[in-house]
Amino acid sequence: MKKAALLLAFAICSTLCFAQRVLLYNVAEVDIPATVTKITREEAAAHLQKNFIVRQHILQTFPLGDGLHMYRLGNMVFKLTAINERIGDGSLAETKKGTDYLSKSAFSDYTSALKKVNDNEVFVFNYSIDDLHYQYFVICNSANNKVVSGKIGYGVNDSEKAAQLLEHLLNSIKFKE
Repeated sequence: MKKAALLLAFAICSTLCFAQRVLLYNVAEVDIPATVTKITREEAAAHLQKNFIVRQHILQTFPLGDGLHMYRLGNMVFKLTAINERIGDGSLAETKKGTDYLSKSAFSDYTSALKKVNDNEVFVFNYSIDDLHYQYFVICNSANNKVVSGKIGYGVNDSEKAAQLLEHLLNSIKFKE
């Protein structure tokens, strides 16, 4: 009995140590790593300016939004947002076409993909400006009535960590009913 209780306590503790469950605007829940620091828009801009060659307009646009779900993990900064709104079938595919058209000529390293994660459609795209790299994602639930989006800013040395963070976030998103 003691062993079972200890194993249960260990399982609960290890889960809490590795992730925090965050509610995004009553639309979805997502697990973020336990080691993240919640930051403000101003702190995000200051971190980017201190650690990267960043043009002024980038500092103004990265932290757009209400800033409620903005985080720093090591040298990476990321933000999450969500909306409770119906989008049309195929909207992410159309968004990808438009984004590809506009971005392929603007960014030499631009890439994008559509994929499924946990029965949810996902549009992911990547590019860099100066030495700051970006990974964006938009994930839509199977009913096309809830959307979560995110943006990760990172340096080239954190490319692998950013890819791992992206996969972690995408796989942990659970839309509310």
